[in-house]
Amino acid sequence: MEFTEKIKEIDSLYSKAVKEEEYLEVIEKAENLKKEMERERIAVEQIAQGILNGLWAEYYWVRKFAKTKENVKKLCTKVSGYYTEIKEPSLKIAYGYLLSVSKSELEEDFSQAKKIEEEIQEIAKKTGNIVAILRVINTQGLREGKEGNLAKAIEVFDEIERFEEIPKEAVRHVGNILNNRGNYKIRGNIDVIGGMRDLVAAMNYYLQEEQPSKKHLEGIVHRLAEGVEKL
Repeated sequence: MEFTEKIKEIDSLYSKAVKEEEYLEVIEKAENLKKEMERERIAVEQIAQGILNGLWAEYYWVRKFAKTKENVKKLCTKVSGYYTEIKEPSLKIAYGYLLSVSKSELEEDFSQAKKIEEEIQEIAKKTGNIVAILRVINTQGLREGKEGNLAKAIEVFDEIERFEEIPKEAVRHVGNILNNRGNYKIRGNIDVIGGMRDLVAAMNYYLQEEQPSKKHLEGIVHRLAEGVEKL
């Protein structure tokens, strides 16, 4: 199987993963792909692009099933290594996004997460790439939320309202922002109805993808149920 096909397989498995064994399968396939690409002396940035969803699978595995200091450190070290080496702007932002989220959500190192946010924000401004800008908005909002500043997080997520046209490649990121904004509105009893509207809008964006993320869709269903209970 060519590298391209293996990357597609990893991406497809990642989009469906919700159980521990499914995340572990993605992690294993990404690790095997990395070793194969290294043996073929493939450029670091190509490897990083190919295994990105494998590292996201590891993030969710650690967060949901195996959150130990050792596992968190191992993940952050791997992601940080690629983030440091990558020069291509959009890929660097993608890794900075994962690193910042890992630092805030898993390590709770908010100062380091904010530093990374600022770095990728500067890159995003220079490129003007909507996907990059949306990633920065999402990671900033998540950090504020993790720190307990739900109202501030919602304010950050509200920046999505200034985007009038969303390209196809950005729908996942709009969905993430609306999903997280809805979650915080409900969790914080700030605007339960508004939060549920955000969740439905997020689901509509996710469903525009070729391979909608099963875990994101299931998460929305659970959060909508929480919203109903609070009405």
